[in-house]
Amino acid sequence: MKTKAFFSILLSSLTFYFSSAQAEMGDVHGKIDVGVAIADLELISGGERGKAHTLEGISTNGSIIFSNGFTLKPAAIYAEDAGNYYSLGMGFGWYIPLQEGISILPNVGVSYSRLIARTGLPTGVPNNTEMRLRSRVQYMGMEVAYKLCEKLLLTGGVQHAWNQSTSSFSIAALPTSTAESRGFNYSASLDYYLNESWTVQLAGTIQHSRSNETEGSDAKGVRLGLGYIF
Repeated sequence: MKTKAFFSILLSSLTFYFSSAQAEMGDVHGKIDVGVAIADLELISGGERGKAHTLEGISTNGSIIFSNGFTLKPAAIYAEDAGNYYSLGMGFGWYIPLQEGISILPNVGVSYSRLIARTGLPTGVPNNTEMRLRSRVQYMGMEVAYKLCEKLLLTGGVQHAWNQSTSSFSIAALPTSTAESRGFNYSASLDYYLNESWTVQLAGTIQHSRSNETEGSDAKGVRLGLGYIF
């Protein structure tokens, strides 16, 4: 698929760029992760949960840390099943080492996403309808990293996110709607260091977003992948 090929080419290009440029940018270091991901997304309307959208795809993210601690955190996801989903985002933070093996990273960021769904639609919508959901998410959060031993690094994070979304349907008679919601996102990852340049990573995330007591969404996902350290 063209989109998957794009992400593969993008990752290869970034890896090559940071490897070749490291000599010239000795004060910049970081990590790129890419892996296969599976996620469940539930839309909540009128207090009722729709059928979960189970999506499988590719997820990639990175941390680019400058000598003064300023950090860029790009991220991208593409997934599909009975529909498809993509997301592009950029975070900005400050890397603060507290002591040997422990660091924190306060951060803010924004992401843009689009979901095309054909199952799990709101009550009253015909089954053959396609729903398109576009979202912009702004967040602020904190990451904590702790090196358990020479080979293992544990990272945990929490974000408070604000979501502005617009939904529309393939049937023109159905209304287009906009909504604002907010909630907390939680993430955790465990890296196993194969050597100084490569890791194997297992990561998971849980997201909750509500505009009120009866409207919103819940999502959870896991990813298994490789990380390249530059």
